[in-house]
Amino acid sequence: MLLRLMCLWYTDGMKGGRPKQGKPEGFTIIETLVVLAVSGALFVSVFVTMSGRQHKTEFLQATNDIQSSIQQVINEVATGYYPNNGDFSCSSVAGNVSISNSTSAAQGTNKDCVFMGKAMQFTAGSSETQQYSTFSIAGLRTAKTLLAADPTVIRYGSADPVTVTKTFNNGLTVKSMKYNNGGSDVPIGAVAFISGLGATDGSGNYVSGGQTLDLVPITGLLTFDVPINTMENGIDSQLMSMGTLVNPANGVKICFQGGANQTALVTIGSNGHNLLVKLEVKTCV
Repeated sequence: MLLRLMCLWYTDGMKGGRPKQGKPEGFTIIETLVVLAVSGALFVSVFVTMSGRQHKTEFLQATNDIQSSIQQVINEVATGYYPNNGDFSCSSVAGNVSISNSTSAAQGTNKDCVFMGKAMQFTAGSSETQQYSTFSIAGLRTAKTLLAADPTVIRYGSADPVTVTKTFNNGLTVKSMKYNNGGSDVPIGAVAFISGLGATDGSGNYVSGGQTLDLVPITGLLTFDVPINTMENGIDSQLMSMGTLVNPANGVKICFQGGANQTALVTIGSNGHNLLVKLEVKTCV
């Protein structure tokens, strides 16, 4: 309405015909300033609206990307896909997993070991802000139980080919990460996806189709602000003693925050659906 009145005012001024005697044509300084002020206000309003929509679009894109990344890791574990550049050796030493550098260990030649799963760490600390890391986990091939398999994060310093660190898109950060197994929320530092060793018959032989995928909250470290090597040790320790802390009824929940304080909740698993990653744009803490 204001813009319309301004247009009418300007049109009337242009159509005013011959000016009155002794009175100059055009607009006064005050009238010009009013037009500029209103125009500036309209510009600011449009800019704020467009900027807000852009932040929302970038946030939705970033949360969709991280949901897809988590789902991809789960699918890779479920289908048995693991990266291996052939430059590490995995062997059994006194019933434990031993990993070392090797330039001759081609893929498929680590006969003592088998890939068991992957773990993801979502960092929010000052040193690794806006990043997430994926660790591959190996275990002993002939083991019949998780404890006997000695699940171990594959690592040997900076040459590790299976620990991948990426950056969140569009400034996305993590507010919290926790699990709830029917009680109160418990903060965690990472989550693992482990292929079960499979069911066995009375003779100790594996039964076809008995393999499962387990969701394991890593509770040994309750904060994100830890170095990657510290998180690796925490993952090893948790997997060796995970006991009943497998497949929590309410899954693992990660709260993400983006521009303009927007938040979204990613739920991994819950109600027995360990392969499902659900995204909800909602308030979370």
